Amino acid sequence: MKRLRSFKVLGAMTVGIVGMAGATQASNVLSLTSSNVATAFTIGATAADQAALAYANANYTGSGTASVVKTESDTEKGVAVFDVSVLAPNASTYTVVVRASDGTVISSKLAETHASTTTTAVITSTAMISAAAADQAALAYANSNYTGSGTASVVKTNSDTENGVAVYSVSVLAANGTTYLVEVRASDGTVLFAKAVGMEESTTTTTQAPASNISAAAADQAALSYANSNYTGSGAASVVKTNSDTEEGVAIYDVTVLAANGTTYKVVVRASDGTVISSKAVDSVETSNSLTVSASSGS
Repeated sequence: MKRLRSFKVLGAMTVGIVGMAGATQASNVLSLTSSNVATAFTIGATAADQAALAYANANYTGSGTASVVKTESDTEKGVAVFDVSVLAPNASTYTVVVRASDGTVISSKLAETHASTTTTAVITSTAMISAAAADQAALAYANSNYTGSGTASVVKTNSDTENGVAVYSVSVLAANGTTYLVEVRASDGTVLFAKAVGMEESTTTTTQAPASNISAAAADQAALSYANSNYTGSGAASVVKTNSDTEEGVAIYDVTVLAANGTTYKVVVRASDGTVISSKAVDSVETSNSLTVSASSGS
């Protein structure tokens, strides 16, 4: 009889211990689900990649489609996210931040630039033209504003940002023989400004800043006509060399002319309309061409 009571006591103690263990485990499960419910269920890295690719293809257009460079899990302000590096169709690399709980794109940024946060349904990054379209815009600008023999050609094209605006910087060899950097807005292909390499930029306003320029051959004819009228002698003037340049922000041609009087002159011709601005004998003081020409005949 005593042995039977001992077994009953031991059995009750065993049931009690098992019951306590079960309660502790249940408590731990409840604690896990209540405190970590935000991060316990997330989309996978593959789904985050697909969300980032869809975003990049919709907002950074160009030739081809976006591709994933790398994907990392992270947290941002306590929220689980995936940082997806994407090479977009416009040839730029972006970091697209995808919320891990539902696949929403939280923000995107061009590599090494500040993040551009998305709002509700509208994506902050506008669709971008391709590099090829930017090249065409820059070429059209150069052919209209820097004329000469032949047509302009693209040297190189880089994607960049200017005052927070996505742009293409297109280096163009213009028909006048000068290389220009033409800045094209990536959202719509508008030329923002152009500058000769190594010179200050010329910002465009309503109409393109530089006027259509005459060719070097036309500048030569203007300089020859000027020299034949003002530096007379036996025979006629001839061109030694012609260079395109700027003077006080005005595009000009410097035409070196051997005049009929045997003297060499540098004749400065305004590139926009062929007007002779000034002339000077080589190594002498410059004579400005104002209302009337100061030199009327050869000396």
